[in-house]
Amino acid sequence: MYLAWRLWKQAADPVLPFSDPHHVTAHHVTVQQISPTGGAIGGSKRIWSLTVLRSHFVHGVLINLTNPKSVMFAAVVLIVIFPPNLGLAEKAFIVGNHLALEWAFYFCLTWLVSRPAVTRRYLKAKQLFDRCAAGVMAALGLRLLLSPR
Repeated sequence: MYLAWRLWKQAADPVLPFSDPHHVTAHHVTVQQISPTGGAIGGSKRIWSLTVLRSHFVHGVLINLTNPKSVMFAAVVLIVIFPPNLGLAEKAFIVGNHLALEWAFYFCLTWLVSRPAVTRRYLKAKQLFDRCAAGVMAALGLRLLLSPR
């Protein structure tokens, strides 16, 4: 419920460009809000180096590996869907397949959302998306609170 409230409250806040304090000299980003009509206000231009990209990739991998929700979801899927007598090779195949699908999906999603036209449309609809997500989270939270157990 708290997360739903925070998401609802911050839905109208502008999106700020990402700035990595460890690589300030590797690229230039102005600390101005991104407008829904044309990218960063003031015309800042990002020049990404391989070091910055590698740092972002490692950061994303570490977040996902240390996220208990992701690990628990994958474990529950393995326990519920697949039979308990799978061999090590079969389990490794399932995990590898899941990892490959996740990487492919998130690569495509990242590529798609990084297109300027899609970014502009998303920024125009950000408040609506955030409010809808907050509503769903609140409804699920209420259901959990009110369910008899």
